[in-house]
Amino acid sequence: MLSLRRPARHAVPIKSKVTPARLGLAAALAASALGAVGASLAAATPSVTINVNPSYNASNCTTASLQCPTIQEGIELARTYSNTNLTISIAPGTYVENPVIRSFPSGDTLAIRGSGSSKTIINGSTHTNSSGLTSYSVLWNHQTKTNVIIADLSLTKGISPNGGALYSDGGSVQLYNIEADHNAATGFPGIGGAIVNHSGQMEIFNSTLADNSASKAGGAIYNDGYLVVEESTLYNNFGPYANAVYNTIFGTSYLNFDTVHDPSSTGPGLYNFNTKSNFAVGTTILDNAGCNGSGKGITDSGYNVESDNSCSFGATSKVNSSTINLAPLSYYGGPGPLTAAIDPTSSAFEIVPTGSPCFITNDERYVTRPGITGQNCDAGAYEYSANLVITASSSTITYGTTPTVTPSYSATVVGIGPVTPNLSHLSGLTCSTTATAASAPGTYPTTCSGATDPDYNISYVPGTLTIVPAKLAFLTSPV
Repeated sequence: MLSLRRPARHAVPIKSKVTPARLGLAAALAASALGAVGASLAAATPSVTINVNPSYNASNCTTASLQCPTIQEGIELARTYSNTNLTISIAPGTYVENPVIRSFPSGDTLAIRGSGSSKTIINGSTHTNSSGLTSYSVLWNHQTKTNVIIADLSLTKGISPNGGALYSDGGSVQLYNIEADHNAATGFPGIGGAIVNHSGQMEIFNSTLADNSASKAGGAIYNDGYLVVEESTLYNNFGPYANAVYNTIFGTSYLNFDTVHDPSSTGPGLYNFNTKSNFAVGTTILDNAGCNGSGKGITDSGYNVESDNSCSFGATSKVNSSTINLAPLSYYGGPGPLTAAIDPTSSAFEIVPTGSPCFITNDERYVTRPGITGQNCDAGAYEYSANLVITASSSTITYGTTPTVTPSYSATVVGIGPVTPNLSHLSGLTCSTTATAASAPGTYPTTCSGATDPDYNISYVPGTLTIVPAKLAFLTSPV
């Protein structure tokens, strides 16, 4: 079975549901953000790419031309293939439709790939599609035989009783670089404002679910299957029985390196149905987003940061923290979607030891962990990474003058840009030159070295000291 998943990513083993074959493909996707989906497919199985662009004519939506004007028409064309690795490549634009994935032949693998979460947007407000099918979710996965990959697009404005953005009715689904925002689950049963995973296996990576709501449970996600959420942001979602994730008695959920922020303290962020349900949380920020009933069977995988103490986390986690200091949801660089930044003042900064606790090598934006060389990793979906450049001074002095070298500083935060350097933790810096007061006129290098700072990756720029001859003094006698 196809996987675009990077190896060895789970802090908690996922046991029999993930096979070695599913763990072994596309290690390079962390940098390319699924840019090589087609190239990652197994060579032994034929591959077909269907292109979707509103400018195409429907008459070209054939196996000969492989050009379809709507996503649904692309899906219907894909259904005519068997034992094929299928990619539906969607051009930038806003697509007002509600695609349904249904009845694929066994042996197919389907990748639906946009051009970026800010470029390819599926607006599900109309509840219709070009095949006359009715879907209230923005996207409905209604089949169990095909492994489905959805990547690099946004799902927005869906209104459904189950899963405003995505309802997956069994099967295996993987999401990469997805934004699901302003979706709602209303009426009965009112579950999964963004996503419902019903009985299947779902893995969500490098994605953001924001401003979704459910009238009952799971403002972001309702899970009664197998769920993994990693390097993702669940922000400002709302549901009375769980603002972020509701895990049912049949559910198994794992959260790793995620950021969860709830809009208010009404309702928990995470809800586990009872102690017989499996729900494990590790290296995750829970900002104003606690757990139901003193955790109620939620397992602490370690190194979480929580603004209250409702999850009953253990010794390696930080609880009752008032200094998580999340920045607003925004783009902070990289190919990934919106996320919420932290800085060195955050209690999530550098609390995850390198090695096995920091088992994921990139954050939601594909910034390398740890963000500061030689330091620990950050909890949450965002890894703080900043660079400090120390420049040795350049100057001109007269022969016989004792030279001095002074440093200057410039700092840049990855994904944000230049910032005013904070040197409160800087130590060990020395600056010097090979010249002395007795050195002959000429040019000499100036350098700085030896600095350490847990807040920065440090680099140095040398300077130049120029020594010029002293002016001769002439004595004159009175006439």
